[in-house]
Amino acid sequence: MSSVPRILFALSGIMIIAYYSFSFGILLLLLSIFEYLIYIGVFRKVVFSRWILHDSDIFYLEYKGEYSKIGNTIKNLSETINNLHLDRKNWNTFGFYYDNPKVVDPKKCRAVVGLIYTNEKYYQENQLLNKEIFNNLIKEGLEHVKLKQADLLISKFPYVNNLSFFVAIIKFYRNLTKNLEQNEFLSKFMIESDFEFKNSVEIYKENDLIFGIPLEKSEQFFLYTGKNEQKNTIN
Repeated sequence: MSSVPRILFALSGIMIIAYYSFSFGILLLLLSIFEYLIYIGVFRKVVFSRWILHDSDIFYLEYKGEYSKIGNTIKNLSETINNLHLDRKNWNTFGFYYDNPKVVDPKKCRAVVGLIYTNEKYYQENQLLNKEIFNNLIKEGLEHVKLKQADLLISKFPYVNNLSFFVAIIKFYRNLTKNLEQNEFLSKFMIESDFEFKNSVEIYKENDLIFGIPLEKSEQFFLYTGKNEQKNTIN
């Protein structure tokens, strides 16, 4: 065999190996992307259930502006938990949202965000919140109010990173209206109780996200007054 055919044969072999290596690489890439989408919850089924939010102490800031820009405020509040050495088992960040950005000017959407303390045993024993913790949170410029136990319709999502958070938001609100219309129990409940969807409740735990709407006592979740609007508005 002359040198030319040998070279051509070798080049053909290299091209075949490169082709299959490239195809295999693409397959691995696609599988990795698919696995990552599963990891952040893209294909996770949205399951709604009734859930009790027990008596809680909440410390909050008022917010007016685009909801997409509220993340830094929540992040700062989460750092407050660490800075004050609060127990993350019972202390979490939260957001109560009052407007639909598709209906209301996004720059005028209202919300309150803050820290929520929930400990069923603590309230059953009528204990008082640690005075030092209370004073430190008030010094941070937070308002305080107590919430009474309330029944919520919620869906839980795992929190693994910021992308999983945005996926959860989209999946929850996209499925919420559909679920309210198709769930026979909830449809009956809404008719009998004259239920009106006025606000949404989001609780951000260390590894879980809880998104929901109050099925009762919805007025206690509406805390926006506008008095701190200038101080806490993010444009």
